[in-house]
Amino acid sequence: MSTLNVMLFDVDGVLVEPRAYRISIRRTLEVLLGSNEMLPEESEISYFESRGVHDVWDITNIVYALLSIANGTRPGYKAFADELAASASRGLITHPPLAAVELLGGDFPFLHGTRSVYKSHVTKLFQNILLGPEIFKSTYDLPSEFSGPSLLRAEDRALLSQASVDQLKALRAGSDCKISVYTARPSHPPSCSMGPKTGYSPEAEVALDMVGMSEFPLVGMGTMEWVAGWYDKKSEDLVKPNTTQAYTALLCALQGSLDNDLLSQAYLLGNGNGNPDNTLLAEYKSATLNITVFEDTVSGIRPMKAVVERLRDCGHAVNLTCLGIAKDPSKREALQAVCQSIYEDTNEAVNAALASRKVHS
Repeated sequence: MSTLNVMLFDVDGVLVEPRAYRISIRRTLEVLLGSNEMLPEESEISYFESRGVHDVWDITNIVYALLSIANGTRPGYKAFADELAASASRGLITHPPLAAVELLGGDFPFLHGTRSVYKSHVTKLFQNILLGPEIFKSTYDLPSEFSGPSLLRAEDRALLSQASVDQLKALRAGSDCKISVYTARPSHPPSCSMGPKTGYSPEAEVALDMVGMSEFPLVGMGTMEWVAGWYDKKSEDLVKPNTTQAYTALLCALQGSLDNDLLSQAYLLGNGNGNPDNTLLAEYKSATLNITVFEDTVSGIRPMKAVVERLRDCGHAVNLTCLGIAKDPSKREALQAVCQSIYEDTNEAVNAALASRKVHS
């Protein structure tokens, strides 16, 4: 039986250090509420991520809700993150902002639209600060309410070295290794959509350009937003931890690109209505797929584990190696439950993967 290696990379915390997002969380809250000691510390933001609340829009909106009812008492951020995780584990509400609405028991309309600048004034301000006036206006066709440089371009840092990028490019040029990038970062819609790009922020594309991986196939939030619109669904119900985005990333890596048929296959698989043997995966059933995932949060790993289990149930030979990337103690602790190994540096993780029996350069 032949072997095919598949490498799937997250963006934030793996390919780039998302400094701009962290800075934007605090600046957004400072503009809305003023600078004060009740704002969350870096370790508390990391704790939200370690408990499955990985989206910065969700975090910012949830923190704003907590602070809006704080009445001078500093919120217990970590305790609330634990409550959100417990709610998700019981299968009650998996989308963190909606779980927050239930837990807080108040009227927080912005928590019902955290993934849209048109529905949440918090998210709109966040994006204005993150992108800067010009990119914000051209992306959303909205007037800018904030002046300043684009934090995304000024503050983010590449975590992957040029040597590692060159190794990945050489691998992808071969026949026995497929690579794609998948992220909850906003992005352009897939090229096959042929539609307008208004409202689609190219943050994932900016990150890949910074790292030197622009030619690698990408499955970003924009991809899933477009699919969600196609099927009249909510985009947050398709991105990780939902398996739709995981299936899309896997299929995208195998094909090397996205098209409408592939997106339809991924959607049906992710929503339990598809059979892997009726998709591109059928072409690889006679091969052993060795999938390596590079992630900094458990929310990106669990859906891929579910995908692998489904494929095995359908008779596919699949091995999964999950490599965690994190320095923060709480994130490392969370990753230990789902990863074979955890690294502080992405380059170390890539070198380890290349040195293993599953990936050959």
